[in-house]
Amino acid sequence: MYKHKKKTPLIVSFCLLGGALVLLSGCSWENEPAAKEKESNALALDKLKTETPPQETPATAKKPAPQPKAPPTMNKPQYPTPPAMQIDASKTYTATLDTDKGKIVVALNAKDTPKTANNFIFLAREKFYDGTIFHRTIPGFMIQGGDPMGTGMGGPGYTDRETPLSDTAYSKGVIAMAKKGNEPAGTFGSQFFIMHSDYPLPADYVTFGQVTEGLEVIDAIATAPTESGGEGSKPVTPVVVKTVTIEEK
Repeated sequence: MYKHKKKTPLIVSFCLLGGALVLLSGCSWENEPAAKEKESNALALDKLKTETPPQETPATAKKPAPQPKAPPTMNKPQYPTPPAMQIDASKTYTATLDTDKGKIVVALNAKDTPKTANNFIFLAREKFYDGTIFHRTIPGFMIQGGDPMGTGMGGPGYTDRETPLSDTAYSKGVIAMAKKGNEPAGTFGSQFFIMHSDYPLPADYVTFGQVTEGLEVIDAIATAPTESGGEGSKPVTPVVVKTVTIEEK
């Protein structure tokens, strides 16, 4: 009996030790798949980081967007400052605009608006206006040109100012210099407009001449078809100013 009793604790001890080893071994194998999965994921992530995207095939490659063609009037010089006075205010000056629709003859008011007339004459003699278009036309109002970009956004590289006449009236055939809405009254660059009809504009734009020949040409330009959208003032087929010549007497 005594020997049997002595063996019992020893057998129990061996059983407990064996069970502990089995549990530890089981825990180890239980965690191993997770460890291998993490290692596998890490490798996959590393692979993704170093992989380069597949090359586009001709079928999937995106074609570059077509670039808009530059307007034909872009090649015009830009000047850093307004021109020096080069006209004689005691003389008379006439400008002839030869357009696709015919000729427009304008008597310039060099006496009362010498700076504005001088500016227009300078640009005309520089051939700045040759090849430009009437980019904005509104029947019953006016036709606008003189922009080297043909968009309403261009100019000669400078602006200048002259006080509009106190008796300024925007009647049919009057030519005046255009300006941006936020610019002071009398500001001008290269853009001009010719009135198609009498219109009660504020005296913010310098009027510097009157059409003496070619009112029918203005009618043809003002009433030509325009594109839809916006204010509807962009001509479908803009009229080109082929040349502007100046006569001095």
